[in-house]
Amino acid sequence: MERMKNGEILERYTEWLGEFLDSWQDLDWQRTLNLFAEDVQYFETPSEAPCNDFAEVTELWSAVAENQRDIHYNYQILLCNSERCVANWQMKRVFLEAGNEVPQEIDGIFLIELDERRRCRYFKQWRFVKVLRERGSY
Repeated sequence: MERMKNGEILERYTEWLGEFLDSWQDLDWQRTLNLFAEDVQYFETPSEAPCNDFAEVTELWSAVAENQRDIHYNYQILLCNSERCVANWQMKRVFLEAGNEVPQEIDGIFLIELDERRRCRYFKQWRFVKVLRERGSY
């Protein structure tokens, strides 16, 4: 990997995280997928094995447009270097589950690594989901 200055590294991860979370907020799962390398090592949760292939990553993200809405987020990069980035993120969303609207607040951590094309080749997340209250059927 090319040698980058700290400001360039921070900019690289800031741009990626902004596009990632914007595409999630817009429920544009295809745009989200374009941010990942085909051979990404993708951990949806830290306690499970990573996705076996890009088809599994696609399956996860294609459901987002159908099971989430009203997404609002913010994030802060905690640390980054030329190899990896750690970011804390918060999100409010409505999760659609079994005919119910479930408002949620999420506080999480992303650990990401980008390749030379600025595509994510390593993605792992930890998150705590707080259910606010159920709004009823949709």
